[in-house]
Amino acid sequence: MKFFTFYFKYISAGLFLLNSLCLASFCHADSWRLGLSHQLVLDGKEFFPIGMYGVYSADGVEALKELKAAGFNAVQTYVYSKKYLQDYLREAQQVGLRAFIYPGTRLSRDEVDPLGKVASMVKTLSEKDAVLAWQLADEPEYNKILPEQVEELRRRIHLGDRSRPTALVIAKSNNYKNYAPVTDIMIVDPYPVSKEPLTGISDAVEKARIAVKNKKPVWVVVQLFGYQNEQHKGYGRKREPTIEEVRCMTYLAIVHGAKGIFYFAYHGSQYDVRLSPKYWEGVKGIAGELRDLTPVLLASGNGKKINVQDQGGGQKAIHSLVKKLDGKKYLFAVNTLNAPVHGIILGVEGSVQQIGVEFESRNVDRVDGVFVDNFAPYAVHIYKI
Repeated sequence: MKFFTFYFKYISAGLFLLNSLCLASFCHADSWRLGLSHQLVLDGKEFFPIGMYGVYSADGVEALKELKAAGFNAVQTYVYSKKYLQDYLREAQQVGLRAFIYPGTRLSRDEVDPLGKVASMVKTLSEKDAVLAWQLADEPEYNKILPEQVEELRRRIHLGDRSRPTALVIAKSNNYKNYAPVTDIMIVDPYPVSKEPLTGISDAVEKARIAVKNKKPVWVVVQLFGYQNEQHKGYGRKREPTIEEVRCMTYLAIVHGAKGIFYFAYHGSQYDVRLSPKYWEGVKGIAGELRDLTPVLLASGNGKKINVQDQGGGQKAIHSLVKKLDGKKYLFAVNTLNAPVHGIILGVEGSVQQIGVEFESRNVDRVDGVFVDNFAPYAVHIYKI
């Protein structure tokens, strides 16, 4: 009898300890995790973010509806007061958008301890399903915010909420390895236009994947901004990217392994994409493509090598990726040059005589045993095989 009494007390104590540990980590039925390809899984479903930076409550619900209708599924805001974020999350949830938000504070080199109420804040805000992820910092290297400070913020966030991941935006590639251990998701924002070749995007993604040892998702923030007028000087950039460049950067990031895409920015202190109406329509068109391609983007890669070589004999100009879904292969091919290129599609089974091109209402025929297609400067073609 004493043995059974002792055994019962032992089991009860164990269950109490397990329950306490669960409460301490805020166990959540809909907690996040990573899929086999390191894609973010939210509420049991893989999620590919198609997001817009710099969206505010003051823009109104109609702006959120426009973004949602265009194809965006996520928004970001820089305001971080509790009441504001509660309203923001409610509006985003109403429209069907996820929100990438700060956890009630922004780290600063001048603040000794801005973290006191973080755990309780995120616990309150996480009650809204609209939370996509918690933003730890934005380009901390420019503000001299140390990895140790970011790690402490991440720890306090997880004390309050483990149902959503944390994410960190890094600008300089030589800092990726320093901050990679202190975030759940690595975000990079190379912004190459009017500064360096567009392959700055692919270089950044590859370096970030190395920094996280291919064990964490890498998201990319694609540049929209550039000089518009004297009130909106585009953060020192001489011009906006062309739509062709935006599309090229978007798919170049995906080809090199990005697991999410954001755009900077809807509007901010020196830029407002809505002031360039034709350009904005083009950006929304790209978001719509990504929405339509989401099942493909979430699909696994294909082991059989299919690629596109330029007729000059190399693969440097055209970067490619193959995905497989429902028995079909999707070949993403991106011309990285500001010059036309003739591409030869290699590795397609001999029985295939025609392949379709997504979003272009055309086909490419096999001629003399090969598929050849033309790429305009910075063109992207997505072939369905």
